[in-house]
Amino acid sequence: MAADPPTLVSTSHICSHVEADLLIKGNILYVDQHAILTTNGKSLPQTIVGDIRGPGHKYGREGRFTLIKGFTQTSPTRIVISDGWNQCTRAFDRNSGLTSDFARSCIRGYQDGSRDSARFLYPNSIVKDERNHCNLFVADHHNKAVRTVTVADSHVGTFVRSELLYNIHGVAQDRLGTLYLTAINAIITVNYNGREAVFLAGTSTHQHGLIDSGYLTARFSIVQEIVFVRENLLMVADLGNDKLRLIDLISCQYPQ
Repeated sequence: MAADPPTLVSTSHICSHVEADLLIKGNILYVDQHAILTTNGKSLPQTIVGDIRGPGHKYGREGRFTLIKGFTQTSPTRIVISDGWNQCTRAFDRNSGLTSDFARSCIRGYQDGSRDSARFLYPNSIVKDERNHCNLFVADHHNKAVRTVTVADSHVGTFVRSELLYNIHGVAQDRLGTLYLTAINAIITVNYNGREAVFLAGTSTHQHGLIDSGYLTARFSIVQEIVFVRENLLMVADLGNDKLRLIDLISCQYPQ
């Protein structure tokens, strides 16, 4: 009988995103609802920004968030955070300990533009554009869109908007630039140049289940995070089925 895997850290709520810490080799950064924590080597995890005890909207050294839906490290000392229920993205400087707005209108809606005027409607995952390091991608949940935000001046644009991106959550990107997106019960792809959204796995965002099969016959139930395990092999968090699922992009099948 196989031994249970060891627990690295325990979280009080759903851990919505995990990344290797770029500042301290060997550490892991992860979300615990209203805060980002680090595993801090072999000692107890430490909160680096936010407060796991409850939501808020504060700046400076007392940075608070309503619900962190994702984050990405634009440098070893700078973290850009998707503050979903505050309708904006925030930035945290690990050197100064200060939290500030990144794309900052914090008003619900849909509008491209400057950091002061742009609007989101429940932003989710945020990742770096591996083809253009000047941009970030944000999964704009209720706007059914992938938005772009420039790293230098936080100007917001729209990469793609489609009815297929109903309740978009996770974003991953391959080396050619193709985006892989989770949307309720389906995986969607978007070509980097053509920017057309098409189904990869599943046939409708409203059809759920648990079927390991080829692309069009597979079924999911509330897929969220999506990452590349290695080239041509994706892993998705299938929340409704309490499973991590693998997608082999070469065979178009789900490895057993």
